[in-house]
Amino acid sequence: MPPSPSFPRPAARHSAHALGWPLALLVFACLAVSGLWTLVSLHSGRLCGGMAVPLALASIAALRLGGMPRRPLRRALAVAATLLCSALVAWCVIALEIGFSLGLGPLAAVQKLGPHLALTMLQLAATPADFIGLLAALLLAIWLGK
Repeated sequence: MPPSPSFPRPAARHSAHALGWPLALLVFACLAVSGLWTLVSLHSGRLCGGMAVPLALASIAALRLGGMPRRPLRRALAVAATLLCSALVAWCVIALEIGFSLGLGPLAAVQKLGPHLALTMLQLAATPADFIGLLAALLLAIWLGK
């Protein structure tokens, strides 16, 4: 029996290349849901913390659709994306509410908001339901990120 021909094996994918597609999908999904969350919050006049749940679902779906294997890294990225985008949305909603009342444009309002004023306004504007929504989103990201 003649030996079978040996075909060259494809080179192993580097971890940086393997993470490129899932991270690109994660950024796109988080920006899309964060933009929607910001618009809903500005329209309703509340922070709408329950919108963190669709954000967590979108981050998990993006990582899974991107082909990221089950690892603690996928769970950590989902939780970090949920936390980071939730903080970004809160910052933007607070800045835009204050900026619009002062006659500032959106970019100027977001740039001029300081951390102390943002924290004070967050303490005044956030309700327990907002924190429960964020906690539920984080627990969902941990559970589905496995």
